Amino acid sequence: MVSIVVIIGLVVGIGYIWLEQSITNAQSGDMDVFVEIVVEEGMGTEEIADMLAEQEIIAGTIPFKYYVWSEKVKGEFKPGQFSVSPGMTIPQLVSVLTNDRSGEVELFIPEGWRLEQIATEVAEQFGTTGLGAPLPSDYRKQIEVDFLEAAAEKDYGYDWLAEIPADQTLEGFLFPDTYRFYRNSEMRDVVAEMLENFDTKVDPDRRAAIIERNWTLYEAVTLASIVQKEAREEDMPAVAGIFIARLKSGQKLESDATVNFVTNKSALQPTLEDVRTDSPYNTYRYAGLPPGPICNPGLAAIDAVISPEITSYRYFLNTPEGDTIFSETYEEHLDNKSKYLD
Repeated sequence: MVSIVVIIGLVVGIGYIWLEQSITNAQSGDMDVFVEIVVEEGMGTEEIADMLAEQEIIAGTIPFKYYVWSEKVKGEFKPGQFSVSPGMTIPQLVSVLTNDRSGEVELFIPEGWRLEQIATEVAEQFGTTGLGAPLPSDYRKQIEVDFLEAAAEKDYGYDWLAEIPADQTLEGFLFPDTYRFYRNSEMRDVVAEMLENFDTKVDPDRRAAIIERNWTLYEAVTLASIVQKEAREEDMPAVAGIFIARLKSGQKLESDATVNFVTNKSALQPTLEDVRTDSPYNTYRYAGLPPGPICNPGLAAIDAVISPEITSYRYFLNTPEGDTIFSETYEEHLDNKSKYLD
């Protein structure tokens, strides 16, 4: 009798271990392979388990059905098309198929990113389940669209937003920083948090200093976005001083960063064809500031515009190593281009 109990205990124990391992171990380690499956309205656990087994996403249906029963998520599956992988564990699969959006997201936005780059990163970070499994591609794309739409609106309650032209987005005002959000946050809330951060960092004293320089906040941020893309932090005040001197004299800014904005490149030295591109953002062709910011600048670039370094330099270039080389005359600038770039 005792031996029978022991045997039963062993069988139950082995079965439990097998179940746990089957649940926590993926069918394969290949997370680069994804299969599109369609969950129809009203499909139950057994039908979904059979479909996943047929597509070789799971090794067998029992662990999947057991996990759904034990976690009490039966009936929580969402209809739609989903991207799943044999590299996912059963909890990850269930999280995808139920669109589990629990937990938090850490979102890091570097200084100098453009709106489109931020939108892509937002979709990347928010487009996963609470267990880190990617949600369907169409779902992730919708997150990106929702973010871009939220970043085109101006009704966030800050007076300085009125300076932004109606045809412009919030480019320039989505303050670079590290943020934490709930994974199921609305994209308007994400944008609002970035704007609040801008309002805090670019404080009333800084905004007053901008007005004293006869700039609007929008103009200052536009110039700061160019400075951000053109120089390292220690060189920003001198570069800002050069650009401000050019603006005062009526000289074109001739910023390579604005050309890259137009061509969507990151060239150290744009080609002649690039420089000839007809766009109001091309400061080689059009005098004055471009219509709006070309990226989202950090505080150092904004402060450089507020407090530029006045020097005798009138030209500068950036080397492949990231150094900024200044020159006082155009002839000296040409010599530096030949020395460092050609």
